[in-house]
Amino acid sequence: MNINFEDQRLFKQLERDRFAVIDIGSNTVRLVVFEQNQSSFVTVLNEKLSIGLGKLDDEGNIPKDRVIALQKGIRRFRTVCEAHNVGFIKAFATAAMRDARNGPDCRSLVENNLGTSVQLLSGSQEAYYAGRGVLSAHPRATGLVGDLGGGSLELVSVGEGACHDMVSLPIGVLRMQQKWESGGLNSALMDHFASITWLQNMAGKTLYMVGGSWRSLVKAYAERNGDRLEMLQALQLDTSFLEFCDDIKKAHPESLKFKTISSARRMNLPVAAHILWSLCQYYKPSDFFVSAAGIREGIAYEHSTWLFEAELEILLGDITGETTRLRPPATFFERWVEFLDFDEEQKKAALLALAFSDAGWKKHPDLRAIHTAQQVLHADLPGIGRWHRNFAALAVFHRYEGFSHQQNFQTALTLNQEELRKAMALGAALRLAWYFVAGAGPLLNSGCLKQEKDLITFTVDKKHQELLVDGVRKRFFQLTKILNARGCIVCDGIDVT
Repeated sequence: MNINFEDQRLFKQLERDRFAVIDIGSNTVRLVVFEQNQSSFVTVLNEKLSIGLGKLDDEGNIPKDRVIALQKGIRRFRTVCEAHNVGFIKAFATAAMRDARNGPDCRSLVENNLGTSVQLLSGSQEAYYAGRGVLSAHPRATGLVGDLGGGSLELVSVGEGACHDMVSLPIGVLRMQQKWESGGLNSALMDHFASITWLQNMAGKTLYMVGGSWRSLVKAYAERNGDRLEMLQALQLDTSFLEFCDDIKKAHPESLKFKTISSARRMNLPVAAHILWSLCQYYKPSDFFVSAAGIREGIAYEHSTWLFEAELEILLGDITGETTRLRPPATFFERWVEFLDFDEEQKKAALLALAFSDAGWKKHPDLRAIHTAQQVLHADLPGIGRWHRNFAALAVFHRYEGFSHQQNFQTALTLNQEELRKAMALGAALRLAWYFVAGAGPLLNSGCLKQEKDLITFTVDKKHQELLVDGVRKRFFQLTKILNARGCIVCDGIDVT
């Protein structure tokens, strides 16, 4: 499917670095301001207004009070965009304006208040951009993208970096509220799902969940389980999540007291849970993956060929240059941590830890460990998953805190014992490396760590043997202790242990 906007050329002719996407949805209206960097788009602002345009009156119109709220919000967005020096605004509307009798009039009012055109997306366009948004952050995604909004549910099959089959269904948390209250929701949902000939072919594949209602459901699930969520992006859940959805779909909204969910979202949780549960009964996914990137990112990235994972080392290299006192050499990974024998996913996490391994130098010494670890957990890197963040955060924490156990860093329950040990060893190696060179990145070429069986060898360049002081020795043997290995320090071919 090839979609071209008439104003696509404007994205390529921007004189300013910032542009905005305004999403006029059935439940919320959202402004996202992006800044274009060399390697990616960075989100400068993400603001939403809960207006509920999809709650149509008996005549099928968007009520007057909601139209007024929409105009007021759009005027705010325009002022904010001007203050942020936004060079171009891309505005679009979805199911509510497609379905409402007064949708065309509302759209004209928005255009007058905004000072630019508003594109009314078709259902297939909405589905395509939802899938494209997931792929922009997770180009290797393979499975079914489901984007649940207030008025519609978009389903898209993705794989090999592209969108394939797609459909937009008139199913949304606002539209389906009365069906849920009457007890007829499951039958209606199954009729819709049965009409999609390709859907059962997706059985056994991941469901990529997009949309605020399903993200709220995941937050509620984490709260009930006592799980501390640092970031929803790239969160993976197993099928036990469905048992929670089965409970929530039967609950009255007023009985739900989740502290992490807004009151407006709590009212929609049972319907959102029922839609997810019914979809999974029909299609039977293997697991669940939360994507914070959706239609807005899809529209932004449609005008770019960037894919985060393909550019991961470039992105992390940029972060390293911004966070370190003196940029380390390109051989930093190979010389100091490759000996830990990482698998592919561990290497991704290790590269993330390297990027932030000198990021705490401006912070107060008592706060470097915890603050830098939290920075890793919350960094705006859409292609990095929860497991990778926790692995890297633990390593960075011990890089600064050491192993005195005066402070502890509690990670989410994503790492097994062997992974915890390897993350701590990575932290010990980084702690040794940066202490050895006193924060001067170029000097990192003066040392190297290698392991053969149970022997770890720390080789020091003869030209800089003065760097080998007692504090360095201490940190080296902390590393060998973690790995339950022997240690040997070599300088100019001589054992100076």
